[in-house]
Amino acid sequence: MTSHPRLSLSAMTALVMASLLALPAFAHTHGAVVAGVLAWGIAYGAIPLCLSIWMRLTSPQRPEAASALFVSAVQTAIAAGSLAGGVAVDHAGATGAMHLGVLLSALGLAVLASFATTRRTLATVLAQ
Repeated sequence: MTSHPRLSLSAMTALVMASLLALPAFAHTHGAVVAGVLAWGIAYGAIPLCLSIWMRLTSPQRPEAASALFVSAVQTAIAAGSLAGGVAVDHAGATGAMHLGVLLSALGLAVLASFATTRRTLATVLAQ
């Protein structure tokens, strides 16, 4: 994760997407549900770790600022995701909420892919 945070984050997001697509499709098979929830749990647990490491790598002189930014972003994302997921469940059921999760994950991957490939620190970006 430390040497390739973008690749790690992309892989974990893809694993979340795969499990969210597989869970409704194989809901009748207990083994597949257990495997899907396990895959989702591993990926969902690793995503905050990948983001935290990435933020600390981009801001080595300001780790407290990176930590504060990370916590603020994660809490905002949890609140927005809870609202969107609740609305999706109310209107489209649990499967619809999972499909919304896939759509939002794909959007996140697109944003991640749009980031510049050069390594710049937070101090460099702020100086511009």
